[in-house]
Amino acid sequence: MKGIVWEDGRYRPLNGGYAARFSERFGVEVCNRSHFGYTVRKGAVLLQRMLERGGGDGDIVLLEYGGNDCDFDWEAVAADPQGRHNPKTSPEEFCELYGRLVSMLQSRGMRVALMTLPPIDAQRYLGWVAPEEHKRRSVLRWLGDSQVIYRFQEMYSGLAAKVAAQTGALLADIRPAFLTQHDMGSLLCRDGIHPNAAGHALIFDTLCEIAQSNL
Repeated sequence: MKGIVWEDGRYRPLNGGYAARFSERFGVEVCNRSHFGYTVRKGAVLLQRMLERGGGDGDIVLLEYGGNDCDFDWEAVAADPQGRHNPKTSPEEFCELYGRLVSMLQSRGMRVALMTLPPIDAQRYLGWVAPEEHKRRSVLRWLGDSQVIYRFQEMYSGLAAKVAAQTGALLADIRPAFLTQHDMGSLLCRDGIHPNAAGHALIFDTLCEIAQSNL
């Protein structure tokens, strides 16, 4: 949601990410408080501070968590492929904290929308987090199958949809728009996880359709 892309050997904010374009398209003010790399746990702290300082007077809040929550400490995995490793946020804690965030905002009269996650390219991401062959083999020994990375991320996207259903939040389901693309890999950055400019354009188009139908 921050609009971070990998370009010219570094991560940088994309000019004209979907949040900014949404603001222009509908003539609304968008206050983008997203942070690169945040989990729902860090987001909860950020939101609490914002509300304590008098923020949170918007009409609708769009939340997107899960992509960082489902990630692992890949250096630790590579160093100990026989060990037990947990994601940054367990599925149980993810649902609990996410539901708490939604309730906190709803109690203040705001409408909440939860966004599903754009899919990832597991093979490309594996090469990104373990570029050295010996580390990649070690990580694969723990995974058993590189597609476990994809399936785990897909599970967290499903958990976001579950929280939306449980709390009555609007679901901004952008994932199918990616999955139906025959060249989905062309919508992702070199790291296999962040949407590139074309991916952001697809998210923008999908959010516009959702907004026109629901808001």
